Amino acid sequence: MTDTTNCQIPAVAFLGFCERANSIKQGPPLLWKHNILELKHTIHSTIYPISLTGGHFAISVYDASTFEGEICLRSDDGEKVVNFESKSDEAEVLQPPIEQLDIGIAVSTKSPPWTTDLIPTDEILIKSPGQFDVCLLKDNQEFIIGHLIFDLAPAEDLTPDRIAAIKSDPNSVKDVRFTFLCNQCGDTLKSYTGFDRNKDQENNGLIWYKDLPDRFECNCGKNDLDLTILRQNMHGLLGQRANSQGTISSTRLYEKNALEVIVNDFMNLLNLDPLEEPVQKFIEENPLLLYQFSPQRIFYKPPILSKYYADIAVVNQKKELILIELERPGKSILKKDGGRTADLQRPFTQVEDWLFSIEQHRNAVLDGFDLSPSDVSKIRGVVVMGRDNECNEEHLRKLKWNDHGKIDFYTYDDLVNGLITLIRNMRDL
Repeated sequence: MTDTTNCQIPAVAFLGFCERANSIKQGPPLLWKHNILELKHTIHSTIYPISLTGGHFAISVYDASTFEGEICLRSDDGEKVVNFESKSDEAEVLQPPIEQLDIGIAVSTKSPPWTTDLIPTDEILIKSPGQFDVCLLKDNQEFIIGHLIFDLAPAEDLTPDRIAAIKSDPNSVKDVRFTFLCNQCGDTLKSYTGFDRNKDQENNGLIWYKDLPDRFECNCGKNDLDLTILRQNMHGLLGQRANSQGTISSTRLYEKNALEVIVNDFMNLLNLDPLEEPVQKFIEENPLLLYQFSPQRIFYKPPILSKYYADIAVVNQKKELILIELERPGKSILKKDGGRTADLQRPFTQVEDWLFSIEQHRNAVLDGFDLSPSDVSKIRGVVVMGRDNECNEEHLRKLKWNDHGKIDFYTYDDLVNGLITLIRNMRDL
């Protein structure tokens, strides 16, 4: 048997930063546990400075009954960001007598166990990207126990196609606010971003993000923040989920009743049996109807070389370019025997022509979309036409089930039902 009496076992190990964590203390102490989500060593952020409010450092402590120390976060230029005292609240109960554990199993307590400790990071403000050392401070010595990398993620330009894609996300936001308050002197910096400037925000003392100065130094001089990344990238937060935590707060673009209004208005329009143009205009004004395609960019009436125009094109999260052809809602889809009508075959043929032309001149077509070959992994088509209630149910189900190659088929009721399902899921949250 190997003698481990004199082994140099580290007192603490850094496991990573987690955005969400919770301690579950039920039953005997040796059965306590932690639910840790999104544990990581690299944090991507579009803006700096960023607050780590709501997060935790996860550390593992050996023999917490005897461990006391501080955890320090130090930037790559040597600046100490913050100190935390770390003493596990499990320390006094880590090695209870066996008779206290009425769980029907034998537990050995001959050697002190490793235990996990969660340290809240609410006090941390990361001023700029870089690598940070996580250090243990003990007995006037400092030991590096881990690293954290804060990376600068790119922010896409707010082009019309990007704005349309953001508005297709039911969880998107219409404005984001950044607020920093010095705890010493009370000096405050407030900024905002949105799809457009908002005079009401500015009348309330918020600075349009593009008008931010290079730096903010509070009155007492304790805080000196570089604002150049915030000024350059703050608009990138519009493409992220609603958040009100730390220095960031935001306002949702859609409430549930707004989604219901869109559904009702679209149904009313479809019941009028409109031409394609009013339908196209409604979708452009309410791109949420396209959310089931998971858009990252949306183009309206994009050219395909000099020969064709799609009604809508979507680049989705899988890097698929989807070309959508809209036809009249009132057009007949199927014959009595279940075969395609000439009205339905026509758009299928048209989309097939698009895809064939793209196959021959792929790079030229992508260039017309201002896309690079690396932006698109696959190209397919979609035909949207007709209503469900005008078709034999079995024939329609077979039409939608059939493999049409690189072309998918939707009725306008599919777009409506997708939005209704979304509303129902939001109600259940």
